[in-house]
Amino acid sequence: MKKRLFITAVSFRIPGVQSFDGLKYLNTHKLHSQPHFLGPDKSQKLSVHHLDISESARYYPSLKDVKVMREDVLAAAICGQEIFESAQIPAHLRATIPLYMGNGVCLDQLLGSINEISSAYSSHDLGDDIAARHRRVEKATPALFVLNVLTNASQSFVSQYSGAKGDNTVYGNSSHSTVDALEEAIYTLSQEEAEMALVGAANGAGLFFALTFQNLANLSSFDWRLSNAAGMLLIETEESVKKRQATPIAEILSLQKSTTRPSLFSKQELIYNSFQERSQLAYFSGGLGEGDYQLEKKVVEEKWKKAFSYYPIWGCMGVFAPLMNIYGACFHLQSTSENIDCLNNDPYGRSSLIRLGRVV
Repeated sequence: MKKRLFITAVSFRIPGVQSFDGLKYLNTHKLHSQPHFLGPDKSQKLSVHHLDISESARYYPSLKDVKVMREDVLAAAICGQEIFESAQIPAHLRATIPLYMGNGVCLDQLLGSINEISSAYSSHDLGDDIAARHRRVEKATPALFVLNVLTNASQSFVSQYSGAKGDNTVYGNSSHSTVDALEEAIYTLSQEEAEMALVGAANGAGLFFALTFQNLANLSSFDWRLSNAAGMLLIETEESVKKRQATPIAEILSLQKSTTRPSLFSKQELIYNSFQERSQLAYFSGGLGEGDYQLEKKVVEEKWKKAFSYYPIWGCMGVFAPLMNIYGACFHLQSTSENIDCLNNDPYGRSSLIRLGRVV
């Protein structure tokens, strides 16, 4: 018998929105009331939406850690603490709850140091031994370089401040890594290795992404918008929900991955063709840029009766995009009894469908 799994708590930080009340306004005024999606912001070719994180927040990390934390990492650490507090999970249980993060080492941390390191490697004399070369590289490497690379994955800070069992980071360079993180959590719970799991993602729209998008933008007449964001889901088995007398927000009915991999620039009509069984409603991510969004929107509207996306508001949300769809669906399920499909298609053609249902 398939084990039932539920989302029982959420916490997120999105530019301008930090709660379901904020999503309520957006869903009412920006999504459901619009027969067509909002057009791109024509004010500039590339824009990045940042998070507003107050130092007076109850769960704001220590200043010594904040010095090496990116904006999205800081938000993820705060969300990790908030979600356990809101779910009233006692401290002694948190260390038994595995954390799965769709996040890896951010390449932004490397760019400021790469030139110095390259010079140190290339300027050695032919007679230098390996030890001498390594000493030169170490001298050229900034003091915080190794710290940033090795520990600035969001999961290390989320684990540190929330108390979750944080040894399950899913490294990847696209939104699909968050789908993988959720899949691993589902597998762990289905195998009864744990009764609860924490799934999160943090997207840092920094210099590396800005440069990447700027280069891609040259191939397109569309604008590009990026957003920093971070968030968490607490997932529980039916046994855990009954034991804690928790109130589920939504039930995870299924998670599917595509078998076809259409190219980024061709065969877009194949997106989501692997998913023959579809719900009436869908939330979709929208891809990298405005061009990808328009293509995906066309496909989804042909295959689902109703389709919604937050892309016109925040643009690309990277690894956070699958969670954003889930948050939207969770809110939507408060007013509908229909199942909702959360769709994601990454730049490499790897698509996924996460189906959520209302808890009855």
